Amino acid sequence: MAKFKFRLERILSVRKHQEEKERILFGIAVQKKLEAEMKLSEIRERLNSAMESRTKLFNSKPTIEDLVRAHEYHISLINREVIAIKNLEETKRIMEEQRLKLIEARKKKRVLERLRERKYEDWKFEEENKEQNELDEIGLQTFMRKQKSFSEPADRSELISRGENYGY
Repeated sequence: MAKFKFRLERILSVRKHQEEKERILFGIAVQKKLEAEMKLSEIRERLNSAMESRTKLFNSKPTIEDLVRAHEYHISLINREVIAIKNLEETKRIMEEQRLKLIEARKKKRVLERLRERKYEDWKFEEENKEQNELDEIGLQTFMRKQKSFSEPADRSELISRGENYGY
């Protein structure tokens, strides 16, 4: 039996490689999104802590300098939070784009895999038919040889010894 060869095997290999690349890039995008979420969470914790410190500061008769520093720190944390939110939104957008690219790469690979499976089934069917035809031909030749040996007249002496005298 001949070996199955898929004409588009190289393209399928490229598609598999592309899918793997997109999977890695998607993993990186997910990791960056998680890091952005952690950073935002950390900034919000600092903001809550700063609010508590500011409340305590008001209860302890602060100086103007202390109030200004606390206010500036609070403003800087709010600015960081805004930046972190924008960063998180950007990482979510990138992650979604990467997810769509991964889905598209999977679809392209799967189309070729299905085509390969169909071609393999067709090839297998044809090979089985060829094999069956060869076996049929061998059986027919064997049958014909046996028929020929029965229909050919043998030596007269052989026929007589078998008791088959057909008038020779």
